[in-house]
Amino acid sequence: MRALFEEGRKRSILYSVREDEESLARKLSRQIYGFSELQPIEDYFSQVARTDKTSSIEIEALLTQQEIKQIADELAEVAAEDEITSYLDGTNVVVNTLYTKTDYSRNRFRQRQPKQAVVRFDVRTDKTVIVLPATTKGREIASTFRDRLQTSRTDELVIHEIDLSSIIDPSMRSAFFTSLSSNYPHATLSDVTRMKLQASTRDLPTDMDSEEEEDLLSEAGVEAVEETAGGVLRAISLTGSQLFGTSIFQQLRTRNFFITSLTWRSRLEGTGNPVVEFNAEFEDPENCRLFRYSANVWRVRRVTGEYNESFTPIPPAERLKLLNELYAHAAACVKEIGTKPASVDPIEPDLSGENA
Repeated sequence: MRALFEEGRKRSILYSVREDEESLARKLSRQIYGFSELQPIEDYFSQVARTDKTSSIEIEALLTQQEIKQIADELAEVAAEDEITSYLDGTNVVVNTLYTKTDYSRNRFRQRQPKQAVVRFDVRTDKTVIVLPATTKGREIASTFRDRLQTSRTDELVIHEIDLSSIIDPSMRSAFFTSLSSNYPHATLSDVTRMKLQASTRDLPTDMDSEEEEDLLSEAGVEAVEETAGGVLRAISLTGSQLFGTSIFQQLRTRNFFITSLTWRSRLEGTGNPVVEFNAEFEDPENCRLFRYSANVWRVRRVTGEYNESFTPIPPAERLKLLNELYAHAAACVKEIGTKPASVDPIEPDLSGENA
C-alpha cells in the first residue's frame, strides 16, 4: 500500500487513506508510463521468486554426498534452458535451479518470470530427506533425482511421503490436522484462522434446501466460501477465528467433511515466545496426497514485553528450523493416526491460550 501511495505522490496525486489496495492499483494502471517508470517495475518483478510452500520426501537409504553431487553435475550438463548449480552445506547437498516460467494468463510484459527452485538433500545416518519447493518444477527435479539414483544403485529405494490416501475414514483425516496443530512440540495452539474441508466420496453429501444451507453457513464471525457441483456442496473454505470451536465446523464433521488445509498460529515456548503462523495442506485434497507446508511469518515481542501489532517475515535460519520441526511432527502424526482404530473422533485441541 505504501508503494502505491508513493507512486501516486510522484504523479502529484493524493489518494485517500481509505482507498483499498485493489482500487489504488486499478487507478494507477490507467496512468501513462514511459520507459523510466516501467524500468523500476520490471526490475522489481525480475527478482527471483521463491515458493512459499515446502514439501519433503524420505528415502530409506544412506546416500553419499558424492553420489548426489555427481547426479546434480550430470543434470547441469544436459539442462537445455535451466541453470543448475550445487554445493555442499555441512553433511547436506543443496541443488539450486534457476529457470523461467511462462504464464500466458498475464499480459506480455510479465509473461516470462524468473524462478528459483532450491532442493536440499538432508543426508542422515539412516535415511536421506529431500526438501523441495512444492511446485511442479520442484517435484520434477526431485523425481528426476530419484530416477537417476535408482538406476545407479542395485538395491531398491524405499520412498516415503506424507500421504493419507490409504486412510478413507474422514474423521481420521481430520484427526491428522487437529493433532498437527494442537500438539505441535514445545508450543501452545493460539488460534485457527483458515481451513478447507472436503466432502467424503465414501458418503456423498445430499442436496440441501436453501434454508438449510443458509443456516449452516451463516455463523457470525466466520466467512464461508462454497464449492458446489451439480447443486451439491463438495468443499468449503472457512475464514475466521478459533474455527475448531465453531458450530459450522462441528456440523460439517457430522456430514463427513474432512480437513484438507489448515492455517493456525502457535505460541512457541522459550525466549520471546513468538507466535508463528503455520500452514499445512494437501495439493490433491480429495485423495489427501502431495502434502505441503509453510511457516512464513511470526509475531514477536517488543522490548516492553508486548507483542507487535503485525506479523513479520521469519528470518531464514529460524524458518528452516521451524520447517524441519513441522515436517518431523507431521510424519509422527501420520504414524499416530495409522495406529488409531477407525471411526474415532479427531483429537479435540486445547484452545485455552490467548488469541494471537
